[in-house]
Amino acid sequence: MRIISNSWSLRIAVCCLFIMPAVTQAQDLNFNRAWWNAVHETEQTGFVLGFFDCSSAPKMVYGATSDDYIAFVKDYLLKVGGVSKNAVPVALREAHHDMHSRPVLKGGELYKEKHGWLDGEWWGDAQHGNPEEKLGYVEGYLSCEFGTATAHETHQYVNALNRHFAIEANEHDKIANVLQPILEREKTKS
Repeated sequence: MRIISNSWSLRIAVCCLFIMPAVTQAQDLNFNRAWWNAVHETEQTGFVLGFFDCSSAPKMVYGATSDDYIAFVKDYLLKVGGVSKNAVPVALREAHHDMHSRPVLKGGELYKEKHGWLDGEWWGDAQHGNPEEKLGYVEGYLSCEFGTATAHETHQYVNALNRHFAIEANEHDKIANVLQPILEREKTKS
């Protein structure tokens, strides 16, 4: 009899392992200090780039780099505690007011177009490009555009962008210009 009860306990535990990820994927991600400290710097870089590529983001401080923003967010989250769900997006919006412009280093690239270098060449496809940076880009973009994102959504949009940029003719398309219509289609489905 004891073997049967252990067997059922094992089946329930295994079942829960398969059900739990589906439940947690539907929950909103918390872009707070714990999340920021848990992700790799390449995901943080992608987050900053995606956040500021969103149409409702403040303009980036002239001459500031993603590294400057990463350092600002780290300091800001330490100063304010960073436990609120959207502490990182709040920090990035605050950076716009607290950071100061500086000249672009000699030889640095200047982009006059809205989305700069953030195109299919930067993104790559499923085999090329940095997966953490891509994930961070989508997380940052969604957090700026909608104030929220789920793990399922972010992976879904990363995959859609990978498929788009797998076509060589699309390599000069701007990421935000590809992502925005996908988001609009998803919004109308809901």
